[in-house]
Amino acid sequence: MTEHRYQIQVSTQLGMRRGTLTWTEQGSALQGTLHFLHRANPFSGQVCSAGRRVFSGQIQTLVSRISYQADCVLAGSGLTGTFHTASGDYSIVGEAFGPESTLSEETT
Repeated sequence: MTEHRYQIQVSTQLGMRRGTLTWTEQGSALQGTLHFLHRANPFSGQVCSAGRRVFSGQIQTLVSRISYQADCVLAGSGLTGTFHTASGDYSIVGEAFGPESTLSEETT
């Protein structure tokens, strides 16, 4: 089992928002959590190739849930990708961090 942890920034309609993506991989399956907008949002997906991951879930906001499908590419210690939603696409960039790292505060 492999664990991945990334601090991310998502470009939204209201500006840049920070969060974290953490997941584990077992074979081609992955399960994880998107910590975003002060909430933990579970997701699941698959490993498509050596650097590409696709997953889907829902982001809980104060007033609604936003379903998404994500397509991400891992390169070195970085992550880039897109959240595809019914209201548009949102760019994601991230940097890997270890369990001993201090996380930046999420801004909203």
